Amino acid sequence: MSRPMPSDEGLIHRHAWVWDALPADCHAALAEGDPTLRRYLDDSGLREPRGAATPDALVAELPRDADTRHLAGALERFPQIDFVAVAVGGGEPGAPAPVSVPVRALQLLLSPLESASAARVARRVERLLRSHGYLTRRSATGDRSRKHGLGPGGWRARRRVPIGWVVSAGRERRRSVVEAAIEAAATAGELTLTRASATVYESGKLMIDLVGADGRRYIMRLAAGPAREALVHSLDAIDAVAAAMPAPDVLERLALPVARGPIGPAEFSLEPTIAGSPPPSVSRRAADDALAFLVALRKAPTAATDGLAKPDVAAQAERLAPFVDASERPGLERVARELEQRVGPLAGGLAHGDFWRENLIVRDDRLTGVIDWEWAVSEALPMLDLFDFLTLGDRQVSHATPGVRLTRHLWRLREQGHPLIERYCAATGVPNDARTLEGLMAAYWLDRTSRELLPWWDRLQRDGWLERNVREPLAMLVAAGW
Repeated sequence: MSRPMPSDEGLIHRHAWVWDALPADCHAALAEGDPTLRRYLDDSGLREPRGAATPDALVAELPRDADTRHLAGALERFPQIDFVAVAVGGGEPGAPAPVSVPVRALQLLLSPLESASAARVARRVERLLRSHGYLTRRSATGDRSRKHGLGPGGWRARRRVPIGWVVSAGRERRRSVVEAAIEAAATAGELTLTRASATVYESGKLMIDLVGADGRRYIMRLAAGPAREALVHSLDAIDAVAAAMPAPDVLERLALPVARGPIGPAEFSLEPTIAGSPPPSVSRRAADDALAFLVALRKAPTAATDGLAKPDVAAQAERLAPFVDASERPGLERVARELEQRVGPLAGGLAHGDFWRENLIVRDDRLTGVIDWEWAVSEALPMLDLFDFLTLGDRQVSHATPGVRLTRHLWRLREQGHPLIERYCAATGVPNDARTLEGLMAAYWLDRTSRELLPWWDRLQRDGWLERNVREPLAMLVAAGW
């Protein structure tokens, strides 16, 4: 069986450190080390210089035990280069393998050794760059194969020892993309902002915690390359939802940007931090608020949301087709046709698209905010957001993948029922019969699984991911008569 597996795709978030190092006015960059770095810079618009042109910057990725000969050679080839950014260590370049809790604990216990090893190489890099006349500075990163802290305060916010380092060097001190974005946001919002910490998420977005002069806290979202489109969509979605004039249950829980816009190759937004935090599990009162939010969002007018994406069952099935055997494809086609019959006639509406615990802000057991709208869609099928909430509402199951959510959590509810499903159907008029619920559950699986194959090719590198999320759910549906 032949499945597309791009050999040059890396983790989407691994190279996001460059925006905390590269100057905002950088247009062309030379890349050394990890081959996926070149691809990432290209996707971000920082092309390799042509011919004899001198690049604006040299960017390099070095493992923690590397020598610096290739870096030295690049500096000799481009003696006039103004800026150099080098990441040392920070974890393996591939997706982290699933391990047991004791093994992960051992990895964390040994991380100071990784940090020390990377620091030795980083110091050699600094000495090399200073010998070429550069001014240098060094900052820490976490494990860049995972969600990780970045720069001042970032690794402390993640409660981890830093295991990687970034060395930035220039002929003179220049603002990084992150620094330029903070300055632009402060100017637009007429604020004085101080950086507290930064974290890079799996989506590739940087989340920068900032504090105003009056002590009020803000969050900046910054993204470039493959993650930029998702951030822009998230911001446009918030604008569209606010313009739709939803009920207070929705409007009062939106984090409306204070400032947004392009900065160099990146896009940024600044918004006030919503009081509260994602809960380890969702209380009954917060669940009631979440249900009220979803019902109000469902009932909001959609005239102002024409720019949002609209789900397409046929396209979603086509996206899964390359990952099943020829003998399984007729079953996938039948599932798509059955979905059109069962849930196609249901009225569409606004949907958040990623309504799970980490995107819900709770304080004193009440829902105070809903964040991260990058998967928001218009004319969505009902109840899909509620399925996210039901299957990912507890920290113990928050990493369950879409196929597992269907086979191990949702499917049994089509007969057992659930109070929140019953209340949602009563409030929105969605039929509460087994046939419709089965259709919506299957539609949820197809939607969430197909979209994970768009930005995150590392899913294909994870042992058993396709089996658990594509083939097993499909086999279950076919066995159920689909």
